[in-house]
Amino acid sequence: MVAVGTGDGVRWLFRALGATVVVGGRSMTPSYGELLDAVQAIAADAVVVLPNDERVRPGAQRLDGLTPKRVRVVGSRNLAEGLAALHAYDPDAPLEDNVAAMESAAHSVRSGEVVQAVGDSAGAERIRAGEWLARTPEGLASVAPTLLEAARDLLERLTADDAEVLTVLE
Repeated sequence: MVAVGTGDGVRWLFRALGATVVVGGRSMTPSYGELLDAVQAIAADAVVVLPNDERVRPGAQRLDGLTPKRVRVVGSRNLAEGLAALHAYDPDAPLEDNVAAMESAAHSVRSGEVVQAVGDSAGAERIRAGEWLARTPEGLASVAPTLLEAARDLLERLTADDAEVLTVLE
């Protein structure tokens, strides 16, 4: 497996779960060449790729035609979905069964992030530099003056229904 990740802790988690890690994430998108090199370096005929970012997925989906290996891409949109997918991996299962199980696990996750605005924005919602944004893969959840308020807003949204497990990565 190849997983795109950034940050020492996240890379450690992915490696501990058996993935080869390519540095990427919100601010560092790996090139097609870096992804292809990682796929080629794996001693297997079939490789599963976890892009963990919407911007990486299109390039990852082209890998299957660039190598003699069978490459399948799990549509993980972020690190939380990638970790869930890795937990579903069964080394004894056929490739397509693994991909289906990993897709299901990835898409069962509710995820979000809190980031600080670096500049003003006059989009659909006015955002000022320094404000805190709570985001989900579906879009902006809230804008708050403090990290604590944004994190609370995000947690309320993510745990509103039948959530069972909460994982926080810094």
